[in-house]
Amino acid sequence: MPFILYLAACVLIGCAGGAAENVSAQGPAPAPAPVEAQPLVDAAPAPPAFGADLPRLAASLPPSKKPVMQDGSPTALVRRGGGDADIVAMLAVETQDEEKASFAYVSDFNRLFDASTEELGFSVELFTFTESGGIVLKSISLGSHRVCGSFSRLPFDETPAFPFGVSAVFPDTEGRRNIWVLFPGGEEAGTELPKHSVFSFYEQINVHAYMQDIDGNGIFDLLLFEDIFEESSGYETYITWHKWDGRGFSKYRSTNILRKLRAFFDSSRQMLLSRSWGRFFSYGLLPEDFGGLQAENPAQAFRRVFLLQDPPSEEEAQALYESLFSGEISRAAITDLVFPSIVENPFPLNSGGPESFRFTIRIRANEENYFFSARLAMNMNPFSGRMFHLVPAD
Repeated sequence: MPFILYLAACVLIGCAGGAAENVSAQGPAPAPAPVEAQPLVDAAPAPPAFGADLPRLAASLPPSKKPVMQDGSPTALVRRGGGDADIVAMLAVETQDEEKASFAYVSDFNRLFDASTEELGFSVELFTFTESGGIVLKSISLGSHRVCGSFSRLPFDETPAFPFGVSAVFPDTEGRRNIWVLFPGGEEAGTELPKHSVFSFYEQINVHAYMQDIDGNGIFDLLLFEDIFEESSGYETYITWHKWDGRGFSKYRSTNILRKLRAFFDSSRQMLLSRSWGRFFSYGLLPEDFGGLQAENPAQAFRRVFLLQDPPSEEEAQALYESLFSGEISRAAITDLVFPSIVENPFPLNSGGPESFRFTIRIRANEENYFFSARLAMNMNPFSGRMFHLVPAD
């Protein structure tokens, strides 16, 4: 090939989420407070360079379009083909004004709040090189937007056997539009003009995105978390799983968080009231944590999961655990147990996925109330069976 390839690291989709760190058993949590959507703007984009070939490709664009320029070079991403073809995806805008085709201009966040600012038509210009030197040009429209926050490569494995995709993020005053242009891998990776698909989703105050390979197939999955108010039950959060189907991303499965969390707390309460310690730990812990706690007596195991709030002396705390969670049926029985009433998604979502949260339970025994805290996490694949697990203290 007559050109040198260099691929700069670009910013991928950012996610935002929030929830209370500690949820009490003594009352319902407040309704979610509104937060500002956080559009993504790459403050210092670093363009890839293809030597003398990029300007030559840019010069072949129609007069109505110009490549988005960064540091004097067209913004483009590349994927090596499996046979004799490479894909070059170049970001372009419909304008004849070179100033408006600079990344500094199209990514200027201040333009979102200027009513006089025009929208620009964005596109991905696709080039395919072959050994014979032929160039095939195809234009893929991304629609009209005021601001482009980022143009980046999607995190597929960088080999021809895997798909190739680029992500363009367009923030607006309500959130941000994510548009992915995707190309199959495998045999089609080396064709002169591979088929493509376009996948789009919108992040805003109540919709957050998270990318992770949750099923272990080597290709990342997209999970959308959407908060919806339901008159009968308050807020509910739905998770929609989009996965690669060989041609593009499509909806695969969906589930909800709050109903399943209430069911988890309900089942845990029944097991604890019936003193079914083994069943409770098997139900509420990851297999590796359950195996580690099996060797301990019930009182010691519970002490690693439920932390006594405002404990008295060490001796009194140990005596209380032995009394409440003893293996002996003659010990004090738990007469009531209250888990928190959850009315919004308590799992903060960050770039690493849903975080765990700490909650409080109230146990009634010996005509006294005792308060304990515990930490609950969501399984990496929330569609794989049980959705949650308790996290023992180290």
